[in-house]
Amino acid sequence: KPAETKPVPPVTSTPVEASAPPVAEAAKPAGRALEMIVESLDNVEIEYGSGSGPLRKVQLGPDRVHTIRSRNGLRLNISNGGAVNLNLNGRDLGVPGDLGKPVKLSY
Repeated sequence: KPAETKPVPPVTSTPVEASAPPVAEAAKPAGRALEMIVESLDNVEIEYGSGSGPLRKVQLGPDRVHTIRSRNGLRLNISNGGAVNLNLNGRDLGVPGDLGKPVKLSY
């Protein structure tokens, strides 16, 4: 009878693994360097930081580009989510929010 209880843990853990959102894994690559290229479409203020460290602030005008690199995750607070286009590790993420509305992101 103890042999009958051994198959139960894999059966229970399989649905948990299957229900894990693959988007979260793709958005937060573990142990990989992140390179975020921010293309400003209008005046915008961006606060950014890696991991749980302090945030830095940068102000960009129209047609400006700012590159952010991190090895410990990335947090972004963008004053105008419709005023930037984001590119993460060579993948175009597009405009992350609505014009005139702030947006907070983490990778």
